[in-house]
Amino acid sequence: MVERGFYIIKDQFFKDMNDMYLKGNKEANRPHYYCFKEEKVGLYWMIPLSSKVEKYKRIMNQKIERKYTIANNHLRVTSEHSAIEIEKKAKKVMNMLKKGIKFTPTQPDILKIMNKLKVKNL
Repeated sequence: MVERGFYIIKDQFFKDMNDMYLKGNKEANRPHYYCFKEEKVGLYWMIPLSSKVEKYKRIMNQKIERKYTIANNHLRVTSEHSAIEIEKKAKKVMNMLKKGIKFTPTQPDILKIMNKLKVKNL
């Protein structure tokens, strides 16, 4: 995986995690996810960008046409400042989630998913 890249998550992940609130792939019209690594845990986290797939497909196609950085056929954030800001906010949210703070009633169980991934990686 390329850190700071954008990915589409395989259907198998959603099946393996079996969380009723985890958004699925919606017939391959799933959003892209931003990838960053949490060093303490040793896991890569994926942040959903948006469910407005058509809007972002147009934006991505424009960026590809303008020859933005592509790594292994994935778009990638090349601005160090932007990446730091995204990851700073993501880490803040992750810390709140780990403390049991819920943002919505239909929030996936992040701690359960994290524990499953840890076990799977051992």
